Amino acid sequence: VLEPSHSGRSRPLSAPISSRSKRQKRQMAAAHAKGMPRWVEEVARNLACASSAHKPTAKYLQLATVRPDGTPANRTVVFRGFYRRRNPENKGELLPTSTLQFITDVRSEKIEQIAKSDVAEACWYFLDTREQFRITGTLQVIAAAQAEQDEELAYARKAMWCNLSDNARLQFGWPDPGVPREPLPDEKSMDARDEADFKPDPAPKPTEPADTFALLLLRPARVDQLCLKGFPQRRTVYSREAASQGDGVEEGAWIHQAVNP
Repeated sequence: VLEPSHSGRSRPLSAPISSRSKRQKRQMAAAHAKGMPRWVEEVARNLACASSAHKPTAKYLQLATVRPDGTPANRTVVFRGFYRRRNPENKGELLPTSTLQFITDVRSEKIEQIAKSDVAEACWYFLDTREQFRITGTLQVIAAAQAEQDEELAYARKAMWCNLSDNARLQFGWPDPGVPREPLPDEKSMDARDEADFKPDPAPKPTEPADTFALLLLRPARVDQLCLKGFPQRRTVYSREAASQGDGVEEGAWIHQAVNP
């Protein structure tokens, strides 16, 4: 089975259409939406392939920020889909964008880092296809304060919260991350403390985002795709045109260029 790409070439699909889940089909359809950069389609293809192979860890990627002292800070995050903004002319319609979504705790160190410098780079490697994406752009934190000032962002933040699992929501009721834990005299005391600290009662409400919860958006400006399979290896750099930098969610024109690997 062949699928046309935006370049006009055809390539084999990783799995028959009939074997894909509805979510995979939505991912592929969104990637083909008018005006979307080709690298989004390439990411969606890799995610669909990993999902068909039952490999949820394909959604894990590394996100690097800059500490206030200028040193790099890197961590693994979970990709939560591409941001979809509401159509201002039809609020019931969601328009796809190339902005990546993650979640974070407002008490985490990355919040201070982003406040000092919002530049970031994600590195995403898909093991089966041996393709790497380095996604450079700017980060935007959507916490309770930002949501109060923007109806669109408030909608996106609440929608993300409602889609989380109970266990994921529970983490936002845990003690402050990174704070040292004092030693206790015995295992029984530690178990009792863990029970109190990590099973908050009452648990966070599933329809009301916790004050500690934030939606994190990465708006890419440059994407470097490296395909390690085959000889020679293939590398393509995608760049958002400077005139289309705009706000954090609007799409703009992208150009791409094949370069030496």
